[in-house]
Amino acid sequence: MAALDALSAVNSPLLPSYLDLAQRDGRQYLVNFANSLRAKPASEGSE
Repeated sequence: MAALDALSAVNSPLLPSYLDLAQRDGRQYLVNFANSLRAKPASEGSE
């Protein structure tokens, strides 16, 4: 989860692939966290 948060904070181009991995992992807390990051506007991640 920390890696996803860090990638989001720097608007990394790798974020979508990591979000997909979290979704496929299937652990509900990872899926929920990935969904919440996907729902955030891009500008929110860098604040």
